[in-house]
Amino acid sequence: MNYKSWRRAWWLLDCTLGFALAGTGAATKAAPLDNWHWRNAQPFSDSVRSSCFGAGKFVAVCEGGVIYTSLDGASWDEGRRPVANALWKVIYAGGQFVAVGREGAIVTSSDGYSWVRQPSGTADALYSVAYGNGKYVACGDGGVLTISTNGSAWVPGSVGSSDLSWITFGNGVFVLPAPNVGPNYLAVRVSADGQTWTTQTFPLSTTFLYPNVLNEAVFANGLFVASANVEWHDQFGGIYPFNTAFTSSDATNWTKGTQLASSYSGGHRFLTAATGTFFEVVSYSSRTVLASTVDGTTGSAAELPTEAYDATSLAFGNGQYVLTALNGKVWTSVNATNWTQAYGGFRNSMSRIIHGADRYLAVGNGASILTSFDGVTFSALPGSPSLTYGDVAFDGTNYVAVAAGGVLYTSKDGSTWVQRTSNTANQLLGVCRGASRWAVVGVNGAVITSPNTLAWTLRASGTANTLRGVSYGNGLYVAVGDGGTIITSPDGATWDVQYSGTINTLTRVRFLDGQFFAVGASGTLLNSTNGTDWEARDSAATVTLNDVTFGDGRLVACGFDYEYLKYSDFVSVNVLLQSTNGVTWEDITTKVPAAIGLDSVGFLDGSFWLCGENGALLQSDSTDGLPRLAAAMQPSGFQVRLTLNVPSACRVQALTNPAGNYWQDVGSITNPVVPVWTDSNAPGVPMRFYRTVSP
Repeated sequence: MNYKSWRRAWWLLDCTLGFALAGTGAATKAAPLDNWHWRNAQPFSDSVRSSCFGAGKFVAVCEGGVIYTSLDGASWDEGRRPVANALWKVIYAGGQFVAVGREGAIVTSSDGYSWVRQPSGTADALYSVAYGNGKYVACGDGGVLTISTNGSAWVPGSVGSSDLSWITFGNGVFVLPAPNVGPNYLAVRVSADGQTWTTQTFPLSTTFLYPNVLNEAVFANGLFVASANVEWHDQFGGIYPFNTAFTSSDATNWTKGTQLASSYSGGHRFLTAATGTFFEVVSYSSRTVLASTVDGTTGSAAELPTEAYDATSLAFGNGQYVLTALNGKVWTSVNATNWTQAYGGFRNSMSRIIHGADRYLAVGNGASILTSFDGVTFSALPGSPSLTYGDVAFDGTNYVAVAAGGVLYTSKDGSTWVQRTSNTANQLLGVCRGASRWAVVGVNGAVITSPNTLAWTLRASGTANTLRGVSYGNGLYVAVGDGGTIITSPDGATWDVQYSGTINTLTRVRFLDGQFFAVGASGTLLNSTNGTDWEARDSAATVTLNDVTFGDGRLVACGFDYEYLKYSDFVSVNVLLQSTNGVTWEDITTKVPAAIGLDSVGFLDGSFWLCGENGALLQSDSTDGLPRLAAAMQPSGFQVRLTLNVPSACRVQALTNPAGNYWQDVGSITNPVVPVWTDSNAPGVPMRFYRTVSP
């Protein structure tokens, strides 16, 4: 049965072939915040910590509990977030995917798409997991272990008290790291059942060699290979670090192999095995190399792309090697030597996105203005300056963008921008349009106004505190900032200081659904109907809230703070909240597949949008529940892609003669990773319309 209604998403006209595009969709109301779509960067901005191949697909797990899948390692789906905990390791074993992470997080999946959180029996971080002898064994902080025969029921245990950063299985035994048993000895723990462990030592080093760290061990081809950091101390006091291999068939008797990298290094990233070869990524001297060996005694090293210095994992499947790294970087290769970049887009942090007269505009940190006419593909606006933008706004006639150093640009059409004299050198952070004039606020209490965007006047704000946001509603301008500062003005010229009831920094204020909402540090959330009397609301969040918006009958707020994780850098811990009344708020953080910091949220043209670190722009499903189509001419034909409210499967229909209204089935879209269909017959047709219908 066809969907009850269809709508034109937009026209896409090819000047040569005259193709046009339309979209259809269900008339039922969607849950827009359940599904999010990456618009920038591509394929995502999240930092991958581990990847594997199984059940015909690649799976990558990230900080913040985000998980992505791919059939070829180049095109990835939009992701999902079964937990908010960082996931450190994923494997495919025993017919399922198993991923482990922070605070005892364990999630499992049979297909890589639907994930279930399992009770691990521990709140300690889990760093790795292995499978063998019918058991899964996961290990982590302070010697913690947890064991399962099915991936669902786990029994906690422990071995020693030192952190266990890796585990592997082979030839009937599990192998874990063990503390060094002497100044020149490395050691591992070995167990057949994951419960009873014995310590096995590596051979004593030769003269001048001092092993100090056992990096990791893996098993393949009937052989364990371990990577160790070794220091060569010469007779003159020189110290030269490098990585070397040790090998064993039983994890008990170990033999020193050879140096894995081609030069002094010591910068171990990870060790893995694929296609019968052991691979180690090593970074040193501004270079990153992929060292390989089949037996731990001889090998070679190939240099990786410069940007792979923070590589985290390597997986192989469907004839492709896939290399992943932090900040959403992905490469593919058919030979593990020549690598193709599979990521793109802009990586500067984005602070704000708006929808103007005919386009989307996004601004960020140290970047040009990004523009998009369809909300799917963003590009740098030609001629726009690269600045640290604080905000951008549109009043139906004029655009205003504000930036660091008191820089202010205006535009009539969103394409051509003119710098204006702001009369302040302070960084500008917020902008809005009121009834009588524009108002801009910034550092050191700066306030400037203009009736027409051409000439700007510096105003006395009554505060020296940094002002971070400004809004207008009910005949009143309201600005907020550091120390809980709130100032108001009926005309933007004369300002009064108000009592906020908090000393926490307030990051943003919006006039939404008939009242003002202010958000800030430590989950601060205030609302007011008159801008003078403010009431604190319990957001249930503890991190800084950076923005709030209203749409589809709900308020949505976002934010983040930085947190240090062991064996990692500072990472972003974000939050997404929603409320239907402004009083009671629900944490919906796991709905958004992004572990990056969230700087702003907006409701634009029927969808919610999020901006954040590392170039992140995410769009939710539309509130009308209707799918959207995008298309482009490819060498293989005319490609149709579903971009919003994507059903699990649908038919593609084409119409060549609009007057006849005769739609014909021409294909179907069933790919859950990349929902596209290509019309290879398109070049032979003068004009064709497309729509999607239910199966």
